[in-house]
Amino acid sequence: HKLLDTVELWERLDAHPEEKVDAPAFLRARLFDLLVNDFDRHKDQWRWARRRGSQLWEPVPEDRDQAFVRYSGLALSLIRPSQPRLVNFGPTYAGVHGLTWQGRFLDRRHLSELERPRWQSEVRRIQDAITDTTIDDAVGSLPKEYRRIDDGKLAAELKSRRRLLPEVARKFYDQLAADVEIHGSDKPERVAISALPGSFVRVTLTRDSGAPIFQRDFDPRETRMVRLYLKGGDDDVVREVGTQGLDIRV
Repeated sequence: HKLLDTVELWERLDAHPEEKVDAPAFLRARLFDLLVNDFDRHKDQWRWARRRGSQLWEPVPEDRDQAFVRYSGLALSLIRPSQPRLVNFGPTYAGVHGLTWQGRFLDRRHLSELERPRWQSEVRRIQDAITDTTIDDAVGSLPKEYRRIDDGKLAAELKSRRRLLPEVARKFYDQLAADVEIHGSDKPERVAISALPGSFVRVTLTRDSGAPIFQRDFDPRETRMVRLYLKGGDDDVVREVGTQGLDIRV
C-alpha cells in the first residue's frame, strides 16, 4: 500500500507512534545479511513497505552488491585493523563489529524491543528455512563457468555459516544489548522504569491510551546503559527506587 525510504520512515514513526517496524522481520533480514556476509546495510539500502490495513512497516532489503564479498590480499589485510568492515566471506564469520557497523543506526533503533529468546527463535527459523537442498539448488543455478571454478566451495561455506549462525547472532545480540536505544515520538508519552526481582529493570513506554508501545525487561549484567529519545510532546519519566543498577539517559 505504501513504500518509504528510511528517512521517510523515521519521520513517519515520529509523527505516528501507533505505527512501528516489524522487528522480527527486520531481525531475520539482518541475520540473513550475516549469513551472506553483506556488511553494507546502511539506511539507503532499505525500503519499508506497509500492507493495507496494517500498522507494521516491513523491511525490503535492496542493493546486494556486497554479498559473498572477499576483501583479500596483502594491502587489505594491512588496513583491516582500522577498517574492520572489510570482511572476507568464508566458512567462519569475521568480527561481528565489522559485519554490522554500517547498519548500526537501524539496528539500534529497530531491534531494541527484542529480547534474547526471540533472537534464538529467529536464528532457528533461518536455519530451518535454508536447508542443504536450498543452498545446493541456489548454487547450482549459477553459471556453469563459475561452478567449475568454485568446485563446491560456496555451498560448503554457506552450510558452515548456517551452522555457526547461533554464535555470531549471540555476539550481535550482546553488542546491541550493552547499549540500548528506545525511541519515542513527537506525541506525549510516559516512561515507567520499575524494579523487578533479581535486579532486573523493566522499561515501559506508553501513550495516552495506556497500552504499552514498548516494554522490555533489562538485565544490568548485560545492559549497562539505556538511552531514551523522547523527542517532541509533553513527556513524563517516572523511575522507581531500586533501579539504580541500570544507567538511564534521557
